[in-house]
Amino acid sequence: MRPQLQSWLSSNSTNNRRRWQVLRFPPLHLIDRVHLYN
Repeated sequence: MRPQLQSWLSSNSTNNRRRWQVLRFPPLHLIDRVHLYN
């Protein structure tokens, strides 16, 4: 792996985790609300 790519991955790892959390959890909450209301 190229050093540039590795450093880019390491620098973006936390941002990617946050982004995945943002993408993952709100839909789950919405789904839970839909199940609760239905």
